[in-house]
Amino acid sequence: MSETTIARTAPLTPMLPAHRIIVVGVNEVDEMLLRYILDELGAHMDMVKSGREALDKVSDHEVDMVIMNTHLQDQNALELAKKLRQREQKLLPIIGITALNAQSRSLFQGFNYIIHRPIEKQKVHRALREYLATID
Repeated sequence: MSETTIARTAPLTPMLPAHRIIVVGVNEVDEMLLRYILDELGAHMDMVKSGREALDKVSDHEVDMVIMNTHLQDQNALELAKKLRQREQKLLPIIGITALNAQSRSLFQGFNYIIHRPIEKQKVHRALREYLATID
């Protein structure tokens, strides 16, 4: 492995200990991967299955970021992103996870960033660096 590769994949520690992240509607494999990646970085993380649970969590807690599946079972993910931002009354970073390899950006308009499956540590780190740095 080259030195460049090692530098790009170095852990972000201790970047996230004070951050609270909600993960919404992901499958079991994605949940395991995200839990591993976010736990490694020290983030406080809540996993929820539905859009309704996400709205409740955002109402009950201060949230720094939402990571969600772009295809939710119980509601439209873009509508949920809009409602979450309205509840937070701030620019809440929302990261989408999708298997779609869509060329059209309009499909993902409500998201700050899209992580395409398969989920990889580097992809998650890139999103965290870009969007959590703005709220520190």
